[in-house]
Amino acid sequence: MKALGQASIFEQILLRFVSSAAHNQELLRVCRRQFQALLDKQDAARGDGVVSTELSFSQARELLKGVAGAQEQQRILSKIDTDVNAKVSFDEFQAAMAASIAEQDRDVLRTAFRQLDRNNDHYVTVGEIQSSLTTNEQALHRVRRTQNFQEQIADFVAVHDGDGNKKLDMDEFVAAMERFAFRDPEETVATDEGD
Repeated sequence: MKALGQASIFEQILLRFVSSAAHNQELLRVCRRQFQALLDKQDAARGDGVVSTELSFSQARELLKGVAGAQEQQRILSKIDTDVNAKVSFDEFQAAMAASIAEQDRDVLRTAFRQLDRNNDHYVTVGEIQSSLTTNEQALHRVRRTQNFQEQIADFVAVHDGDGNKKLDMDEFVAAMERFAFRDPEETVATDEGD
């Protein structure tokens, strides 16, 4: 595996996004364990044998302190109590956290889109993607050995180009990268055997 500094811009974007998404999934698992620990503590303190399924807002805020800044905490809490009972169930908490994390992942991809959009026209073209993949000699050598390289990029753009203009706007790019990063390995486009 080559170092991140040797990876093309496109590869760096994909690596950052997948890494961020994996980190965020681990964050959800940690929050689930912490949420359950708070429920258990609440049950033990009460001592009446009733199993708690919800936390107070102050408990939820305490849980969020370790994973979100003050503004993000407030944003999550404002959307969290969907049944308006002034308590937070795990389902409510998880849905709010997942939405927040998904938005953070999309922010990573939006930043990546702006890096790829070299002419700042708010679209990414086949040429811009190809150019990002050929920014170093190692990538360029690999590209030259891949005879259908341009076709693969053109196919990637065509598949995700919702309006048929042969380029991707930011929303199309974000959706494409989300699908591409988490695709089934069986859907992987064939590459050179020697790489």
